[in-house]
Amino acid sequence: MDLNIKLIAVIDVVLGSVIWFVCFCRAVVNDKTVLRRVRLKFVLLGPASLAASLSPLWGDTPHYTDPILLGAILIGLLAETYQWKKGPPDNVKVDSVIGKLE
Repeated sequence: MDLNIKLIAVIDVVLGSVIWFVCFCRAVVNDKTVLRRVRLKFVLLGPASLAASLSPLWGDTPHYTDPILLGAILIGLLAETYQWKKGPPDNVKVDSVIGKLE
């Protein structure tokens, strides 16, 4: 493996692991009052990001766009951090205005 590819692989592992951790933490605090689509987002996004970041273990060569995509996902998750500090925010709960529209 080339040094650049190894660097991309390491960045992928770090970003994917952080995304998995954020999704795991948010999935743990979810309960039946949280919209199903929000719960599903964290249940699917966490393992998918971890699998994508560990793909070099299965012989896949990382591409330079991988960290860009994982970084964008992580920025999106971290932008919502202030809302999730004390559990699920009100706008993702079933009894919210958005939940009543569904």
